[in-house]
Amino acid sequence: MSVTIIGQEEALRLIDLTSPCHLLLTGPPGIGKTYIAQWHAENISNVITNPVNGSRADELMPGIEEALAPIIIDECHIMKYPEALYPLLDTDIDAGVDENGHDYVKIFILATTDEGELPPALRSRLQIVALRPYTLDELAQIAQLNEPSLSANVTIALSHYSKGSPRRVKRLSQIIANIQGKYNIQLLPSQLPGTLKAIGQPNGLTLREVEFMRTLRDGALSKSSLMGILGMGGDTVRMIETDLMGLRLLKIGYRGRSLTPSGYMALGEVEKVLRT
Repeated sequence: MSVTIIGQEEALRLIDLTSPCHLLLTGPPGIGKTYIAQWHAENISNVITNPVNGSRADELMPGIEEALAPIIIDECHIMKYPEALYPLLDTDIDAGVDENGHDYVKIFILATTDEGELPPALRSRLQIVALRPYTLDELAQIAQLNEPSLSANVTIALSHYSKGSPRRVKRLSQIIANIQGKYNIQLLPSQLPGTLKAIGQPNGLTLREVEFMRTLRDGALSKSSLMGILGMGGDTVRMIETDLMGLRLLKIGYRGRSLTPSGYMALGEVEKVLRT
């Protein structure tokens, strides 16, 4: 996998200056933590492994201990036994040549959307790299890099619909590029609201996210209340709320889940689109 990183200059500089060391990448969903982890792994080692989700890291620990390559653990805050990593993080970084003659460096690159859930003993063993929010210009560049067939005006418009998420702007740019290719057309920015509405992505949000936000319009609700009202399982509620929190449209307080001022604004914009 050959990757190109747009933005995050401060984070990349810190990673470069401290390399090689064990890293913890933090930031909201879709900001590019796993992408940057893979980029760094490629830069320092000729032997690469696939990222492991924190939900499976414990069962895969024997293989992780033996692997001679950078180890990427995504959503590391959901590991059941993070202490299993402590001895591996406390030893000198392993670097050398494997049995196939390939140079390798074994470091751990952990990523999380919820740094506060990690044990202090784990955080203290890692170089913490916090990813900053992306600018609209950077998001437009990401959309253009992802789908070169899109016009500059369309990628700029999509950067607004992405709500600050590189993952979302890549998904939206792919959708719009596919529509243009299928119908052999070139969409204008003014046509994007109707097009996104027609495919169930009004203003860049999914209809399920819109339904979730509508439920919170009149005030905060607990997770169990949302599960009952929406007919969703707990994992689905957590997935949606994590994404919406990453977009800064939702917050969790002592009364439960509620919309932020940006969330109310985004919901109002979506409602206008849905009424047209």
